[in-house]
Amino acid sequence: MRSRFLRRTKLLRASLLLTLGTIACGGRTEFIDLEGDDWSSSGGAPVPTGGRSSDGGAPSSGGSGPGPSGGQDSGGTSAGGSSSGGTAGSGGAASGGAQNSCAPDGVEMQLVNSGGIDVAFALTRTKAELLVAGHYWSGPPDTQTYHSAIARLAPDDRLLDDIRANFAEYDAPRGIALHPSGSVFLAGVATETTQDPPYRSLVVRFSAQGLAWRADERSQKNEQATAIAAGPAGTTYVVGYSYGALGTDDQPRAFLRRYLDVDSGTSTVAYDVSDFARLDAITIGERGRLYLAGSSLIAGQYRAHVRVIERSGTLVRDMLFEERTEQANALLLKDDGTIVVAGSGAHGAFAKWITPEGLELFTSWVAAFGETTTTGALALDARGAVWWVGGSPEVNSSFLTNLMEDGDRPWTSLFDGSAHAMVGDDSCNLYLAGDFGLGEGRGPLLKVRGGAE
Repeated sequence: MRSRFLRRTKLLRASLLLTLGTIACGGRTEFIDLEGDDWSSSGGAPVPTGGRSSDGGAPSSGGSGPGPSGGQDSGGTSAGGSSSGGTAGSGGAASGGAQNSCAPDGVEMQLVNSGGIDVAFALTRTKAELLVAGHYWSGPPDTQTYHSAIARLAPDDRLLDDIRANFAEYDAPRGIALHPSGSVFLAGVATETTQDPPYRSLVVRFSAQGLAWRADERSQKNEQATAIAAGPAGTTYVVGYSYGALGTDDQPRAFLRRYLDVDSGTSTVAYDVSDFARLDAITIGERGRLYLAGSSLIAGQYRAHVRVIERSGTLVRDMLFEERTEQANALLLKDDGTIVVAGSGAHGAFAKWITPEGLELFTSWVAAFGETTTTGALALDARGAVWWVGGSPEVNSSFLTNLMEDGDRPWTSLFDGSAHAMVGDDSCNLYLAGDFGLGEGRGPLLKVRGGAE
């Protein structure tokens, strides 16, 4: 089955604009308008977005924050049966292929069996398996609830294991991490509508024998865990945010917790992140350095915020970005220490490319679905190229694009569904977690086949 690209051209064509904004030393902003491209009838062809248009726009007010470079930290660990649904057709060729990336010549998408998961929110991968975390629906339609679930898949997409759990009236993971001990950690939200406040963080550990412990941090109710990461030394970190006495009408406050005892779930507040309103992403470098992404409230305006901290607690770098970048919710670390951070703002979804020394090279904007376009995730493919996925819940549609180190995006695809997480494998394929429609099928895990290595 072919991937279903948006064909609502009568509704969207007038407003569809895919923008590529590049902010380098000269503050250059560039735009690419898809209005003239007949992508709606391409039968699943990638949107040709290669090349550059003329300079324009104003310099960015953002830039790298203070702090020494502290050297570079390579690597990074994020928090973060046969396939069903058939195989999409080859959808034609992209214009201006992405060199040194796994970009395919055509679009081939495939729903993958992920057990009992109905909507997926998080992915992590090892050489031996792919771990998918999400929720499953339970009960009759008029009183339906949802609960946490994990699926383990082999490299050939065979379903190895399917775990379902019920932690609260409603509960769902937002992040998954694999501990060096082999344990699987989930972090998310548990909801009890009869309690006030109803929300609390959900942090659980599954060992080979099953559920090992659950740490709800009950002293911090009305909070949500958004991401989790396990470091090379075995220390596990959870980030998120909480509200005050007024609940969601109050200003959010970020938290970062460090779990020192993998056997008992004992945690301690690791670092002071009180100047963050939210933390939505965490990555750990090979040397244990922490990379955090979220937002801070400055003069009544939310602004994307990235911080780099040594394992000892020493501040390496603090980057508060320009006002139009309101929220950073995805971050990855390339092998050379380059940071790529993405989020949402005044013009849609954005991604920034930052050198190991903290120099911001450019900002790329995508507004494929107008200002409601948001970032879902970032991932590296088998060749080390950066991929960026996002979309709009208002139209239940997503974009997938290949972001190059010069700011170019030579390969972009639009498709139905919502993507929340993404990971690449060793064979140039990408896996997307979310809720997708493909042909007559629907599922939480989508495989995008890459070009031949």
